[in-house]
Amino acid sequence: MARTADDAFYVETIHTNGGVFGFLKPIGKSAFYPNGGIRQPRCGSIGYNNCSHKRSVTYYIEAITHKGFAAIKCSDYISVIERDCSSTHKHVRMGAVTNANRAEGTYYVPVKQKAPFGYNKLPTDL
Repeated sequence: MARTADDAFYVETIHTNGGVFGFLKPIGKSAFYPNGGIRQPRCGSIGYNNCSHKRSVTYYIEAITHKGFAAIKCSDYISVIERDCSSTHKHVRMGAVTNANRAEGTYYVPVKQKAPFGYNKLPTDL
C-alpha cells in the first residue's frame, strides 16, 4: 500500500537514505532532508549500508527531545540535493509539534557530524 501526503491531516517525512533504503521524492506534506537526504555523516559510502536509513529514527528522537534541526525551505528535492535553497530557516524545525499548522513543502536540514546532530539555529557556513 502506497503512502501519500493524504494519509493523515499532517504527514511529515524524514529522508535520510533516499534512493537506497528510502524515498528520494517527497511523500508527505512536509519532507525534511537531513544532510541532503541521501547519506548521513559517519555512515560510510552510499552503498547498501543501512546506517543512513536508521539515522532517521535517531534524528526524530533528538528532534522531539532536544528541539533542534532548524530547516531551510527549498523549492523541491532537486534543490535539496544541489543545496540551492533559501538562506533562512523560516522558523521551521524538523519534528516540531507546530509543523502541522505551519510547515509545508521541502526542507534541507543541516546536521552535525556527531550527536547531538541537530542545530537550534542554522550554522553560518552553509
